[in-house]
Amino acid sequence: MPSLLEHIAFSGLLALPLAKKPKWILRLCWVAVLPDFDIFLGLHRAAFHSLLTLLPICIALVLTARNWYPHLYEPALFASFCLLSHTLFDLLGGYVALLWPLITLSVQLNIYILLVNTGTHLIPQLVIEPFFAPLTQVTAPGTALLLDPLDVTLFITFLALAIAKAYPTLPTRVRQILTSSTPST
Repeated sequence: MPSLLEHIAFSGLLALPLAKKPKWILRLCWVAVLPDFDIFLGLHRAAFHSLLTLLPICIALVLTARNWYPHLYEPALFASFCLLSHTLFDLLGGYVALLWPLITLSVQLNIYILLVNTGTHLIPQLVIEPFFAPLTQVTAPGTALLLDPLDVTLFITFLALAIAKAYPTLPTRVRQILTSSTPST
């Protein structure tokens, strides 16, 4: 199950190369954790992870920005991407009720590459295995926020890359500040 830091870092790292204004990524990367608020409803990985909930929100957000607030169009796209990527990452790391409340069945995808030995060659084959379970077996009343060193490293890497792209003159300014504040003897 991806941690909150992983959700932020993955969505930010995927969007960063495409961003025209990377400052928006730093300002909005936290949106990637919003779907996990369904835990307070006792419907974790259902209510706010469902495409029936998220798609209308994302479409309304993007269309509103495009039609009435064009300067917010790119941030609206990124916020929508964060919301939808959360569900995708959870789908790869556990069960998600993609069509809740219409269908209370949760799905998990295992994706891997299988090397098939034909006797003379190894042929890679993409395998996508869906697993299904009733919603009641996969929703948890609570969750723990466990951080491992990889989560923290990934998050710090994302922050460093995003800050470097959003503020390209920052290293020069920091160097100027450090050299100008040294006491003279």
